[in-house]
Amino acid sequence: MCFSPLMSWATAGLGISVAVFAKSKNKPANLYVAPAYFGFMEILQGLMYWQVHHPSTIIVNILVYIAYIHVCFQPLVFNFWLGTFISERQKAVYHFTLKLCAVGAVFLLIRMLVAGDSPLCSSYETLCAPTPNIFNGLYHIAWSLPLVGAGWNYIYPSIALHMFLFFIPGMLLGFYRLMIVFFFLGPFLAAQITPNPSEASSIWCVMGLWLMAITVLAAIRRPPRFFFPKNSG
Repeated sequence: MCFSPLMSWATAGLGISVAVFAKSKNKPANLYVAPAYFGFMEILQGLMYWQVHHPSTIIVNILVYIAYIHVCFQPLVFNFWLGTFISERQKAVYHFTLKLCAVGAVFLLIRMLVAGDSPLCSSYETLCAPTPNIFNGLYHIAWSLPLVGAGWNYIYPSIALHMFLFFIPGMLLGFYRLMIVFFFLGPFLAAQITPNPSEASSIWCVMGLWLMAITVLAAIRRPPRFFFPKNSG
């Protein structure tokens, strides 16, 4: 795989360009906000390449913490994107899933509040490290930061909450094929490319945005019905 700073910047440009194009076609915000949002992550990862050899700077800390905040709200933005394709009778469930994702984002965010006797997350956990860190993986840039250990008490979740909120609401709304494609060509494929879970997360961001951009461009002309429920939008 040829992941590089150029690929991160190009992917960022792809996401933002698709968002601008969709907005120029007077499409709803649901369709264009998400590719712009995920494009911003690629901007962050492009900047991380510039800081990989400067592990102790304030810029590293800023980039890593902004990236984690971005991750926390990814399920919310992704499910907001799905709102482009739902039917009127699905809206009650859809709005509930958005609220659920917002609450989930808060629970993921509180893992950053490392204080007192709260233990740090284990080294094998995704995105976990004793200090904010940017490093080169096998193929792509990766990053990690100190987080409170998952399950330390009844409040702190693991990154599995991100997976649950990203994929399960779409399944419940009937987007089975879309969720399967995004899962197997996203986190599953990324995990086959690299054994490092933090690097896999960075790779998934690239591939997920490509998939989203393709879907958005197709939906501007006609929603690809293979991906969506028969009773959607």
